[in-house]
Amino acid sequence: MWLIGACIPPVTSQWQGWTDVIPLEQLWETISLCTPGEEKPMALLTDINRRTGSEQVPRMEAEWPRISSDETINTRGREILCECGTHAYGLCILNGTSLETASPGRYTSWQVGQPTGKSTIDYAIVSKSLLPLVKEFHVEIPTPDPKGLGGPHAHLS
Repeated sequence: MWLIGACIPPVTSQWQGWTDVIPLEQLWETISLCTPGEEKPMALLTDINRRTGSEQVPRMEAEWPRISSDETINTRGREILCECGTHAYGLCILNGTSLETASPGRYTSWQVGQPTGKSTIDYAIVSKSLLPLVKEFHVEIPTPDPKGLGGPHAHLS
């Protein structure tokens, strides 16, 4: 099994100053290398900085519908859905599915500067071959730091 952790900078990031590699393209190349055959399970836990609303990867929407507290879907979010849908062995977003315990569709990010201050931009994305092995998925809201220094992202597990 492959476990991939990735942070894809937001669109406003000046990532070109520290690398020549396009982060999102590198992520898709890595996923393709890790899943050369349908039998190789893969899990991606990522701060991908894209918003997909309640949309699911097209090939997975009938069996694994999603709900989300964040109903916004942006162009970059649609790109993620499209890329996951074109992956040869099928990728599925776990956020907001029936596998998410407690309260499906939770926000994962709390940022100053967002219109509502919260969004879903952190995702667990798994290969179709891993789905039968996933018993549950958690989005754990971080406890605020008394000094206000707590992280602005939920913990995914």
